Amino acid sequence: MNTLAKVFVVINLLLGVAFLSVSCVLFAQQEFWKGKYNEVSGNLEDVVKESTETINTQNEMIGARERNITGLKGDVGRLETDKKNVEAELQQAENELEEYKKFRTVIETKLGNLDVSLKKAQGENSSLRAQLEKGRKDFDTLSKHKLAVDDENVKRGEEIAELKLNNDDLSVKVSDQQKDLVRLEAFIESLPEDIKTSGLIKPVAPALDALVEGVDMDGGIVILSVGAEDAVRRGNTFYIYRDTSYIGQVEVDEVLPTKSVARINTRMTRADIKAGDGAKTRLGSL
Repeated sequence: MNTLAKVFVVINLLLGVAFLSVSCVLFAQQEFWKGKYNEVSGNLEDVVKESTETINTQNEMIGARERNITGLKGDVGRLETDKKNVEAELQQAENELEEYKKFRTVIETKLGNLDVSLKKAQGENSSLRAQLEKGRKDFDTLSKHKLAVDDENVKRGEEIAELKLNNDDLSVKVSDQQKDLVRLEAFIESLPEDIKTSGLIKPVAPALDALVEGVDMDGGIVILSVGAEDAVRRGNTFYIYRDTSYIGQVEVDEVLPTKSVARINTRMTRADIKAGDGAKTRLGSL
């Protein structure tokens, strides 16, 4: 055997020994890693089992929380509904409060007016009491003079008879004046239109009967039940009476279709004019 062959035999022998050594090492490593694998697999199974239990527990907790969240959402919906209802009630309460404030303002204004009226009425009451006291004193005085008055009754009767005669004469004069008034109205109607509208001639009202429908004695104004449809004109004079007693005199200031506004002539008025009093344009027709 030559040297080269020997070298190849030695190399093959060394390679065989190396392969056997490597195989032994690999086998030993395989057993080591197999043990490690089994150990890790066991631990991994325990971890997976524990993780599964943890996940199941967490899933149950999540389900419970989801149910709680669903319940809370329902509670939130109800609370929002309650909130809207409360806001609506609050708005209604604010509106009612505003209406109450307006009503209170009106009441306070009326109370103020009533207080003024009450003070005025108290003043008038004091005046009426003074007049009543004076009337009582006058009554006592009249009672003391009753005998003297009785003695004068006969004389008064004679004077009354004379006044009746004078009244008859006055009635005749009034009749003549009414005739003169008719002639005067005819004369005025015959005048040119520019003279009648110049304001120099006071309009004469036709013979009218009316009623006093409203009175403002403080403002000096009355409302009459006749107007332009009854031929009433601004400036016409009406004589106010109650039963057959003369009360006062008013002059038409504003004419409406069926009503008239007249001002009270205080110099010619003897007593307070009241709603329901009569009104005439002819004093002699009372």
